[in-house]
Amino acid sequence: MTDARQKKLKRYNRISQQLSELLPETDDRAARMATVNAILHHKMDGFLSCKG
Repeated sequence: MTDARQKKLKRYNRISQQLSELLPETDDRAARMATVNAILHHKMDGFLSCKG
């Protein structure tokens, strides 16, 4: 596995871990979507956040 691929895999695993810890905190769909959007916006290069 290349270094870039390992780095990406580690990033995905960390994001997954963060979301699995944060999302159960609320049943509010809008809050959950905002949380996912914020995490992806700050952790993924080139992620275009959804607005609407």
